Amino acid sequence: MYQEQFNELYQLVKSYTALLGADLALMTATGKEMYRTDSVLGQNMFPGLQ
Repeated sequence: MYQEQFNELYQLVKSYTALLGADLALMTATGKEMYRTDSVLGQNMFPGLQ
C-alpha cells in the first residue's frame, strides 16, 4: 500500500515539476518581451534618453 501511495506522490511531484518548468519558461519569455516593448516605447517617446 505504501509503495502505491509513494508512486502516486512521485507522479504528482513529477507532473508539478514539469508544469513549474513550463511556467518559468513562459514567465522568462514574457519578461523579455516586456523589456523589448518598454525599450521600443521608451526610444520612441524619449529618443534622447538612454
